[in-house]
Amino acid sequence: VIGTIGCAMFWSLRTFEPDVEMEVYPLRDLFRESPIFDRDWHSMQDIRHFLEKIPDLRVVVEENVGQILQVARLHLKEVTGGTSNGGSAALVVGNTHLFYHPLADH
Repeated sequence: VIGTIGCAMFWSLRTFEPDVEMEVYPLRDLFRESPIFDRDWHSMQDIRHFLEKIPDLRVVVEENVGQILQVARLHLKEVTGGTSNGGSAALVVGNTHLFYHPLADH
């Protein structure tokens, strides 16, 4: 959880282990140069080139965008009947908080 962004994720502790791996990313950071995103998400360069052509939009995206992305890796508990999943069964879940208002400064 980050500040008062207004974004939450919930899951059943009967189904998933309590040791959840969670990351929270401000979406504005995805538009800045990053070796990780550039390597794994090639279209980010196209988005950056687009933002370079419209400086006013680039400023809004880099300075005013407050949306976030949450990513959690949930690990399944032991399967009913005593059979273990060996710790390899997991589910990756993503969640976003996207805000839009035509009169907002973003």
